[in-house]
This record gives sequence, C-alpha cells and structure tokens, in this order.
Amino acid sequence: GRPCCRGALYAGVSRLERRGSVTQVSREPSGGGRVAAHFSVSEEGLDVVRTAQARLERMREGLESLLELPS
Repeated sequence: GRPCCRGALYAGVSRLERRGSVTQVSREPSGGGRVAAHFSVSEEGLDVVRTAQARLERMREGLESLLELPS
C-alpha cells in the first residue's frame, strides 16, 4: 500500500468511530511506553466491509472479460 501520515490515519479512524464501525479499546502500555490506541470493529463495521468486498467482487467479475489479455 501507500504510505499514510498519522493525521490522515486518525481522521479516518475518527470517522469510523462516529459511524459506529469501530470503538477504541483501553489497554495498559507494555514495557512502560506510551499507551497505544487499539480499536475493535463492531458488527456494523464488519457488515460495511462485507458489503464493500461483495461490491468490489461483482465489479471485478464484470470487468474480467474486458481486462483479459489476448493469447
């Protein structure tokens, strides 16, 4: 994938939280370092991913014949 800056990452996660797709989970820091942000995907979030995946699959199937290279 492409590199991603932290600001863009946190903006995306914030949108997902507002939509109810993910929730932040509290965890204790390991090794005395900073607390890392951990997230849990809700059932709604999983449904969104499944729907998007199915749409992409249908689109790929529809384009398959156009993308085939001649032998």
